[in-house]
Amino acid sequence: MRKTRSMNKKLLVILSCMLVICVAAQNIVKKCKVCGKPLTSCPYKGKHPESVSEQNGTSNDSMTHSVNNSPRRIDLGLPSGTIWADRNIGANSPEDYGNYYAWGETSPKSDYSWATYFDALDSNGDAFKTYFLYDKNFNKGKISIVGTDRDAALRNWGNSWLMPTGPQVEELFDECTWKWTKRNGKNGYLITGPNGNSIFLPASGFMHRRTLNEKGKSCNYWCGDLYISKDRYEQMLEFERKPDMWSSTTYATSILGEENFTYKSEIYRRRGHSIRPVAK
Repeated sequence: MRKTRSMNKKLLVILSCMLVICVAAQNIVKKCKVCGKPLTSCPYKGKHPESVSEQNGTSNDSMTHSVNNSPRRIDLGLPSGTIWADRNIGANSPEDYGNYYAWGETSPKSDYSWATYFDALDSNGDAFKTYFLYDKNFNKGKISIVGTDRDAALRNWGNSWLMPTGPQVEELFDECTWKWTKRNGKNGYLITGPNGNSIFLPASGFMHRRTLNEKGKSCNYWCGDLYISKDRYEQMLEFERKPDMWSSTTYATSILGEENFTYKSEIYRRRGHSIRPVAK
């Protein structure tokens, strides 16, 4: 009888070990439905915390989170491997405009003017406190907010998301097909990647002072880098739909010159633009 009990105990131990091994093996191949990573690599093991209101709550890491209905990660098959979000910060669907942010600010507001802009040294935007390439005395400033406490994607969506860099935006031009279209009643660009997957950028317009302009007519999206040279247009762009064309315009420029660096004021950083994050 004792031998039988002993054998049963050993058999139970063996079966328990086999069950643990099977579960572990399944978790290796299973992927998180939210972030797309294997469950063993997902920091939340597939159980991501629910988002809370940007105005009413904070996460455990002191970062605010917008209500976003769990933004999806879209792999466009880009050479860099960059994964884009399917919606803007503050949007409940890919077609929603979401929130508007001045460059370097992490919360929406009612007045997008120099008087309310965090980095302005004067009321005309003729000088900045921290973020510039060169000031009037040719002192160097900071040129990127990506990954800092000024990164609206990081602050609102948490550690898994960042504002795109200039090269990541440029890659969208070089590697993807852009088509002006309408989705669920909203105008915008359908951007299709090399692998056939796509994201939709709604034409959310931009906030100037207290007024929303170009709604349904132009896409205005910030990235986290300042414009570096006159030859590179990718850092901050306005995608504007016109009857027969679309055009790109540089925003948040700190310098402009034919041969040498020269200081130039920039009037657009204070405007409220949409932000489409990328996965970290």
